[in-house]
Amino acid sequence: MQRRFNNELVNFTLKYPNKQFTQLVKLLFHGSKNVTSEQIYQSDEGLDSRFSASGYYGQGIYFADNAKYSHDYAKQIDPANKTFEMFLVFVIVGNAVKLPQHDQSLRLPPLLPGEQINRYDAVMNGNGDHTIIYSNTRQYPAFLITY
Repeated sequence: MQRRFNNELVNFTLKYPNKQFTQLVKLLFHGSKNVTSEQIYQSDEGLDSRFSASGYYGQGIYFADNAKYSHDYAKQIDPANKTFEMFLVFVIVGNAVKLPQHDQSLRLPPLLPGEQINRYDAVMNGNGDHTIIYSNTRQYPAFLITY
């Protein structure tokens, strides 16, 4: 999983030579209430869009700038003590587009203007505080937060 992410990051630094690391990669929150952290860390894919429910911006992997938002999707691991888990994830956003309107049909980011093949790398909601990616190799769940 980490090797795939690193390879993807190298590709993005070559694709966008004028962008700084902080413009290419974000550290974002992700809650996965239907999957255990062990399943995510033991899988080759990490977070896997194939198991994602379709949301406002289609079937992708959703991340938030704010941990409070991701809490609603966090895995409750101990109901008696109200203990939860969520991830802090490195996400390659590359050239992201902000979409003011929901599009639940998305399975890939939209095409770049005037293009028939090349697409944006990620989607952001209208407020810009949620990021959606559609490729498993563009995320690395680096930290597991238990609270």
